[in-house]
Order: sequence, then structure tokens, then C-alpha cells
Amino acid sequence: LAAQFGGRVYHVGDTVLLQSGLSLPFVCRIERMIQKGPRKVMMVRWMLRPADVDLSTLGRDPYPQELFVTDVVEENDVATIAANG
Repeated sequence: LAAQFGGRVYHVGDTVLLQSGLSLPFVCRIERMIQKGPRKVMMVRWMLRPADVDLSTLGRDPYPQELFVTDVVEENDVATIAANG
């Protein structure tokens, strides 16, 4: 299942930016897409920026623009996609 939004087609495995209302959008990877009646939703795995994690356990400085993949998977509406990541 793929989703078309904003003139682009998104697939499972794509990394996307989700609108957040904050200065930076949220980053996630599409794990699954589901049709729920007229709505298309996606299960996304969240990724965190270095500013969002405790870096003391990393044992090194993070790379520029590094993201950390989490175990958290949640449902979001496809309409929240802001851009391809």
C-alpha cells in the first residue's frame, strides 16, 4: 500500500517529516500503511535528534544530523506528512 500526498508517493520504509507545530518537524520511518474507511493512516517508528536523548550513554559525540531510531511505533494520519526526510 502506498500513499500519495502533496504530489509525492510514500511507501513503507520511507523516512518522512511530520508536521509538529514546533520549529522542527518530527522524523519517522513508515512501518505500515492502513486504509481505515476514507482515511489512510500509517504506523510510524519515531526517530530522535541528539537534543532529544541523553548522550552520556552514547560514549561519543553525535555525528552532524545523526538520528536515533526508537522502539516506539504509533499511528498517524498520512495528512500529517510535511516532507520526505
